[in-house]
Amino acid sequence: MRALGRFLLGLLAVVGLLTIGIVGLLWWGVASLDLPRTMTDAKRPDSFVLTVDLRRPFPEGEAAGFGGFGGGGGATLAATVRAIDHAAGDPAVTALLAEVGGTGAGLAQAQELRAAVARFRAAGKPAWVFGETLNEGGDVLDTYLAAAFDQVIMQPSGGVGPLGFASEVPFLRGLLENIGVQPQVDAREDHKNAFDSVTRRSMSDAQRESLTALLGGFWDQVRGDIATDRGLTPDAVEKAAVASPLLPGEAVEAGLVDRLAYRDETENALFADRGTRETVSLEDYSRGLPDPTAGNRPQVALIHATGQVLRGEAEDSVFGGETAIHSDTMARAIRDAADDTATRALIIRIDSPGGSYVASDTIWREIRRVRENGLPVIVSMGNVAASGGYFIAMAGDHIVAERGTVTGSIGVISGKFVLQDMWQKLDVQWDAVSAGGPATMFSPHQSFTWEEWQKFQRHLDWIYDDFVTKVADSRGMTKEQVLKVAGGRIWTGVAAAEAGLVDELGGLDAALAEAKRRANIATDQPVSLVPFPRPRSTLEQLMALFESGPLIGSDARALAQLARIVGVLEPVAARLQAAEGAAGHGGSLSTPLPAYTGDGR
Repeated sequence: MRALGRFLLGLLAVVGLLTIGIVGLLWWGVASLDLPRTMTDAKRPDSFVLTVDLRRPFPEGEAAGFGGFGGGGGATLAATVRAIDHAAGDPAVTALLAEVGGTGAGLAQAQELRAAVARFRAAGKPAWVFGETLNEGGDVLDTYLAAAFDQVIMQPSGGVGPLGFASEVPFLRGLLENIGVQPQVDAREDHKNAFDSVTRRSMSDAQRESLTALLGGFWDQVRGDIATDRGLTPDAVEKAAVASPLLPGEAVEAGLVDRLAYRDETENALFADRGTRETVSLEDYSRGLPDPTAGNRPQVALIHATGQVLRGEAEDSVFGGETAIHSDTMARAIRDAADDTATRALIIRIDSPGGSYVASDTIWREIRRVRENGLPVIVSMGNVAASGGYFIAMAGDHIVAERGTVTGSIGVISGKFVLQDMWQKLDVQWDAVSAGGPATMFSPHQSFTWEEWQKFQRHLDWIYDDFVTKVADSRGMTKEQVLKVAGGRIWTGVAAAEAGLVDELGGLDAALAEAKRRANIATDQPVSLVPFPRPRSTLEQLMALFESGPLIGSDARALAQLARIVGVLEPVAARLQAAEGAAGHGGSLSTPLPAYTGDGR
């Protein structure tokens, strides 16, 4: 009885702590509305410098997770670009001051950010960037982003790290042999090399060819853009790259940096130039912008497909989680967008290295159904749209890729890891019984039999042929033409366009322009860009947590009621924020080790 009593006391303590914790989180949520502050913030400066922190990741889509937890730590790529574009036409914004150094953006995302900065400068406003140091850790995108600005200022103690791209690949075949693990995998074709790391001891000629072409394409783009931005020749940038890492004075002499100064000196110089010391961060500025989903305007639906392609439903967690594309969830979002009578066109933004073949095919089918019913579907590809990511993309009417988007990887890979030798080393024996067909075919405890291996090969052949056939049908190519660019090969966006795998080079803005054209919406007509599935607010997530979570009895009901009260206040805060704005201005495609279309490598 004493043990039971201690257990019940411990259980009550845990429940009590959980309740206190959730009440605290809820109180934080209420406090974050901060209605008095929202009212006073409506008095924004008449003239200010917009500040942007580029030293972070730029998540695609809506930031996930309660209160920002698990949401990527900052404004999404689309929100960042939208704010910079709005600031270009905002008379209150006199300049842009960014900070760079360790960006989490990929190459394609960096190109979208650079394009936004170029549009800001084209509006006649200065854009400066400061960096304590550039390319620390070998991230060449620091220098690439910085080059898009009028003035590049670096701290006197900084430097420019190695300029270039590299890919180092580990090969684990020897280790696996030592521990008794035997990979039994196969692919279609040689360039589908996601599993080379576990089946080989060094790079194959095909893998070396793919990576050399990909990284060479990346470098050609970066070198050319830096040269254009900085008024240099490509040879001069190449010379600086060979000489890198560069000391501060060498960076200035090479033309990659304009001057050396500390952050406060940089700010003072810009403030003196623009006649104001007032600043507003991009995050705060974004909160006052008009809601892109509001207003009596033509509606374009936007669906983000980010991460590995998986079967089934996405888990719904208020604390965020792994970003992935779940076939059932994605298909339903597509249907909901199409069923909304206000939707004039659909944009699917893809950033995915691939995943399950059948999950990708489920999404492909849903896109085709929407198109058959007359709704235009435009695909915008981010950093990666390879293998399963490209499988989804090819279903659209029109594909837009950035020049640096990794795309293609048309192929399939699958297999299993056999642990038989490892169990023998450990003196562990497995035995089995079965009925019917080859139920243990994909068991990790025994190798494929000859008959099973032939069945496995037939399965891979069928998937590869289906993939190639659908690419040919979608892209208006013959199967022979597709086979020349398939085989698991990966391409930059530029090379993919030359190969006929994409229609246009550009970012989300180019995809939106094409969506408007196909929906017969005037080029200069503003639209409501509405995300699907509709994102739930923090308060809606809290109410769901309280009503279906582990809390019990009156505590749960009371907290749910409090959440509802805050839910009533949230729209009030949103309206005040709107008023403030007006006043102020391969993964892979897979089967049983599922057949994977690719991992983007």
